Amino acid sequence: MNKKLKLNPDQLKVNKIGTSIQTVQKAEDIIDSDILHNYLSYSTPTAAHLSNDNKTKADRRSCPSPRSNRMAYCYGDPTWSAAAAQLIFGAKREYLGNQRIGNVFIPGTHNSGSYKGIIAVFEGYVLNQDRNIWTQLVFGIRYLDLRIGYTPEEELYIYHDHVRVAKVEPILRQIKKFAELAPREVIIVDIHRFPFPRNFTRQMHQKFTRMLDDILGVHVLSPHGYQREGGPSFNEIWAQNKSIIISYADSLVSNSNPWLWQPIKQFWGNTNKVSELKDYLWRSISEYKGFRNPLWALMAELTPGTWDVILRKNNLRVLAQNVNKEVTKWFRDEWFNEANIVTSDYFLGNDLIRVAIEGNKAKNVNYY
Repeated sequence: MNKKLKLNPDQLKVNKIGTSIQTVQKAEDIIDSDILHNYLSYSTPTAAHLSNDNKTKADRRSCPSPRSNRMAYCYGDPTWSAAAAQLIFGAKREYLGNQRIGNVFIPGTHNSGSYKGIIAVFEGYVLNQDRNIWTQLVFGIRYLDLRIGYTPEEELYIYHDHVRVAKVEPILRQIKKFAELAPREVIIVDIHRFPFPRNFTRQMHQKFTRMLDDILGVHVLSPHGYQREGGPSFNEIWAQNKSIIISYADSLVSNSNPWLWQPIKQFWGNTNKVSELKDYLWRSISEYKGFRNPLWALMAELTPGTWDVILRKNNLRVLAQNVNKEVTKWFRDEWFNEANIVTSDYFLGNDLIRVAIEGNKAKNVNYY
């Protein structure tokens, strides 16, 4: 087992965003692509970019308060701009280049595509996020957990279990847009389940893989020679000029498509109790030592029980608020050097992105 890395709590405070996520504005994300491109190209913003006076009245109305810290994600906002400047894979590439992707800490989201599209009465037990894929990537999420379904109308949708949520194609285009603007930011797209229909046929897989290839194919890194312990180094990934890894839950499909990676093992506690989740995650870390897959994921979120749903208590957002700050502490203080991918619900309620940034720096892996 690797020597534990202890991050300095004075250097990295637990974020208090978890207490305010219910008050985040529901306005559409208006991050400007040109502004993102400036930062991801390591350029310096002009005064005009940072001036509130240059925003339209509509822009100013849509922006969250500067006091919302990392939630200030709107066009030209200096708080957002400062945060975006840190989310760069290549900023210290000399430290990161020789590190293997299976040996770094990667923040992810659980049920990443379940962020809208459900009537309000069902939101509490269907939606796991409240930011779209584009915004998740801009904030620093680098692992996306997608579950795919095929409707009777022959359309591909994101599903949460058997509940239809949102169309797949716009989500893939958000990923493509980010990959084009940030070609050194490695994104792991985990096509993890096919919950609907029960018999997801070969024809359905063919239609979906064609869509994946058509939209993301030019950016996809083939697994050939890389599915070894630890996976490829970042230098090896960058040398291919590819930034997206797609793992696919159906091994028959991934075996017949050489650009798809084998399924990623997810460790899911299936509990609504914080203490039980912590115990399960630690056992999973120990269990993983016997595997040799390059990528693996700890699912650091709580799951409503049957009575939670029947009695309409402990919905997904409430459970996320209960556990998110604890998750930050666990991986900051105890398990940082033991983990690879760590996912969460309502990711703005924890500080795993900051843990990744500071922690990977502390072990000479400047993740962003």
